Amino acid sequence: MKTLATRFLCLLLPLTIFAGNLSAEPWRGIVPLKSTRLDVERLLGKPLPGNMNFYVTYKLESEEVRVRYADKSLCTRTDECECRVPDDTVLNVVIRPKATIKFSSLDLDQSRYHAIVNAENTNNVAYSDFDAGLMYVISKRDDLVLYVQYSSTAKDCEAVPK
Repeated sequence: MKTLATRFLCLLLPLTIFAGNLSAEPWRGIVPLKSTRLDVERLLGKPLPGNMNFYVTYKLESEEVRVRYADKSLCTRTDECECRVPDDTVLNVVIRPKATIKFSSLDLDQSRYHAIVNAENTNNVAYSDFDAGLMYVISKRDDLVLYVQYSSTAKDCEAVPK
């Protein structure tokens, strides 16, 4: 039981810290639009085998991690931010915690978050802070964090050369 509580606190603390910042934050040193596939593999090792080069998955002790990389072959509009960075640049990181985390326990400043309701499943709501590049997707009925996504911000995109 003590190990479960320790793992929960280790996961909850970074989420709470990241939620309080105004600029985009890295996850474990991985920064969207700056970090590369090599950086991620140096930190996390090789991903699980898969058939999509631009989207990889890691199963860690306390969470599942999915990383999406830039791939110019998928770009239809070259003016989009993700199409202006080199291939294999991290676009976003999605963290699915294994521990149960109550959304209400995060004590977020809800005024900073924009709620996006899934039209097909109104129980699933995304709370997005576009200024921080942070989004929580939750089960509203159960008050549970389903996953957290770390992305770039509009300011980050402005810094990418055109």
